[in-house]
Amino acid sequence: MQQSIIRTPTTSKRGNVLAILCVPIAGFALAATSHTSVDARELVKQSLDAGTRNALRLHEYASDKHVDEKQIEADGSVRTEVVKTYEYTVVDGLMIRKLISKDGKPLPQSEARKEEERVRRIAASRKRESAEDKAKRLAEEEKKRTKQREFNEEIMGAFDFRLAGEEEIGGRKNWVIDVAPKPGYHPKDLRAQVFPHLKGKIWIDEEDRLWTKAEANAFDQISVGFGVIAKLEPGAHLYFDQIREPDGVWLLHGMGIRAVAHVALIKRIGIEQISTYDNFRKVPAGVELVDDSTN
Repeated sequence: MQQSIIRTPTTSKRGNVLAILCVPIAGFALAATSHTSVDARELVKQSLDAGTRNALRLHEYASDKHVDEKQIEADGSVRTEVVKTYEYTVVDGLMIRKLISKDGKPLPQSEARKEEERVRRIAASRKRESAEDKAKRLAEEEKKRTKQREFNEEIMGAFDFRLAGEEEIGGRKNWVIDVAPKPGYHPKDLRAQVFPHLKGKIWIDEEDRLWTKAEANAFDQISVGFGVIAKLEPGAHLYFDQIREPDGVWLLHGMGIRAVAHVALIKRIGIEQISTYDNFRKVPAGVELVDDSTN
């Protein structure tokens, strides 16, 4: 489920599965003093709108990113594992995320050079950007925000929401919302094709009304890319969580998927991909954070 629970784009086939399953992150400030005064559906609706607003401030922070990808055998043993770490570097007034290590070791010199060249190309491209090109880029960003608002409406149509209680996380009180597919729902957006197969929970911070975390489990088979990319067996688990900065901005802290998948209709594998973010810091004044979706 939701900005799904997952968001990590990678270039691997397993990464593509995760990216397709990603859902928007959200939250909103809504006054409530008792269980009976809280309308779960209205709370979720307003939290989605606020999640879009919160996203407008994400460029204020940089972070390091760690991606742990595993293939798991039927007996639970790890067949393969790759761990990648990314950090932001400043080039010509731009903060650009780059790969710095694999499996806890610095990149070999040849890979490090390629990564440096990639970063320099991004910086050079942005530096050569004309006023017309910049206007087009900003228009594309606004288009994405519009699509996100439309997708939020899809989420509201896809699920039923029920207040399940309260829970304290990190010293902050949260409403716990049960989420289940709405009977008769038919997805309009391709990204929403997974919704009828998921049940889960969301935890909404009572003070800020932003999502602290969310999780979902597949109760039947999920086809990704019409089943051509992969099919996930029942029991697939997706999650994400966020943390709050002192100035009120909520930032993605972790997200992941654990599933058994039939990849390209042939190979049956257990997959686990976990992305975590740390070392959050303010972007320096006069420096622009570049959203590089390939990392």
